[in-house]
Amino acid sequence: MSTRRRATTQPPIPNGSSKNKVVVEVSESDTETVACNQRKKQKKTAKPSHEGDDEASETLPVDDSWLDAWDFTVHRCNTCSRPFTTKQRLKQHQKNDKCASLPYQSADAEEPAIEVDELVELAFDCDLVLVNIVPTSHSTPKARTYGFKVSSRALCISSSVFTELFGSTSSSKTAIDVRKAAFSRAPPVKYKLEQIDHKGLLIALSILHNKNSNVPENVDCSTLASIALFVNRYKTHEALSTWARRWKDKHTGSILKADYASWLYIAYVFGYKDLYSEMSRLLSLCTAWDPLSKTLTMPKPVSKSKSSKGALLPLHPHLPKEVTDGLIRLREKRVKPIRSFLLRETTKRYDFSVQHCKASEDTHKIACDSYRLGQFLRTVKIYQLEEGSATWDKSVEAICKELDAISFETFYFMTPFKTKMRDCPNCADYMDGDADEFDEGPAGHTCVLSCDRSLLSGADLHQRCDWLPALKDICKKALQEMNSLTL
Repeated sequence: MSTRRRATTQPPIPNGSSKNKVVVEVSESDTETVACNQRKKQKKTAKPSHEGDDEASETLPVDDSWLDAWDFTVHRCNTCSRPFTTKQRLKQHQKNDKCASLPYQSADAEEPAIEVDELVELAFDCDLVLVNIVPTSHSTPKARTYGFKVSSRALCISSSVFTELFGSTSSSKTAIDVRKAAFSRAPPVKYKLEQIDHKGLLIALSILHNKNSNVPENVDCSTLASIALFVNRYKTHEALSTWARRWKDKHTGSILKADYASWLYIAYVFGYKDLYSEMSRLLSLCTAWDPLSKTLTMPKPVSKSKSSKGALLPLHPHLPKEVTDGLIRLREKRVKPIRSFLLRETTKRYDFSVQHCKASEDTHKIACDSYRLGQFLRTVKIYQLEEGSATWDKSVEAICKELDAISFETFYFMTPFKTKMRDCPNCADYMDGDADEFDEGPAGHTCVLSCDRSLLSGADLHQRCDWLPALKDICKKALQEMNSLTL
């Protein structure tokens, strides 16, 4: 509606003013227009009312009928690579838009393509290629890159981690790339895994894709440990636990010492409580402490072709810190009584104000204490049992084996005794043919001990004064302790 305005000049004002006033006359139609505009303005400035909002609000219907005929193909322009949902829209773009002058640029930076040496197909409807790079080793002199053609759907069904990486609702870059590739019918997306043993990875992925022909009846310890690493890393316990228990049971009673750490990791991942307890107990006995790396190590098996005596290997690299810390505490708990005993003996033997001899009175107590002190100091020096010595970095088994090998010739102090064997040629050397001297006088201890027919009478041999049997008993207890870790 048009607004009509007419300007007129009012006659002169009676008070004599010479100024003229301009008057605007508004027609009825103009009045209606102004009123309508005022009402609209009031609606805009008025506070929204919460009553009857559903009835007052007007929503436009969403036209999603194009989804019924969409074949999930993304049509791209060959010139600018812009995506379109239909061929008609693409044709319209190519006809009307001048895309040649404004090339389409993706926000994602292009990544270098990953080349694989060997490609393993595990899924017919492959939309993802998992890439695993195996570094060089004694069995693989050259690094190899393996690719596994898999289904992201199969992986997401079995793993919450894979769901976060490749799921249909995931916001990760890889998941977005997988969806883009599916819509545009592009080649499968490649995703680089953290390094893992090829054989174990192939078995694990085959189980997730129901490729039972790739799953063996028996696997060795190292392969099972790599499968456990895959399970722990990608949370696929439920899918692989049945197979893992079957493989584990076939190794019962045939576990090698070199594999203790791997079996401990397997038990930790799959929750085998008895196996975990037994392996932790055995490892607390056979592991040594490496002061350079500040961690526990295992003795390296001796090779027939090349001597490796004294060489040490680290424990399984993927054992959690709380597990290795627990093993360190177990080992220290076994060694501590041995070190405490030696420390007590050192303090006690150096206290010369107290007699430590346990023999009867008047039987060379000072000589006995001096002899035992000399034995003890000589043993500590020869076997390097001082505090801070490298001996205590060895395994509990090695320490106890060395201490158990300690022995002394029994020393018998010269003590009067009687013998009833007058025809002993060795004893006769000491009596000079005098029967009374033989019966009552002192005789050499070597003679009496070497004569099987001699009968000692009244001789105190100071056996209770020896400290070595007590040390060996402590070592025996350290080896027999059943302390272990628990899940």
